[in-house]
Amino acid sequence: GLQLNPVEFEVEIVAMENECFTGKVQDNVEMGGMPGVGEIIGNINNGLIVFEKNMPFETMLTKNGDQITKKNKKHPTIVYSGKLESDKRIIQGKWKFKKLKFMWISLIPWWYDLGNGTFTMQEID
Repeated sequence: GLQLNPVEFEVEIVAMENECFTGKVQDNVEMGGMPGVGEIIGNINNGLIVFEKNMPFETMLTKNGDQITKKNKKHPTIVYSGKLESDKRIIQGKWKFKKLKFMWISLIPWWYDLGNGTFTMQEID
């Protein structure tokens, strides 16, 4: 399969109420990230953090690793879930697409996963 390189992104928490938070997210486009400013919404409970990342434009990779961006569609939602480390400055976990994609292959319907992986987040001052 296609080997993906790590992509940095920066999250700014805009509002926090009880365990719930919302914010803005921006990928590092030079590292292959998605263009535009997205939104995150999530919650933290007993050191477990879960949030959804919604980017404004659908961005896909071809088999060659080239990036295609469709500005008339939103990117599929990505769900991140991880654990806050004991120092409370690092979160490690996994990401996956919220929904499976549907496709017909030789008149047979197939559901397939768009991708998944791991992530590390670190607080910056």
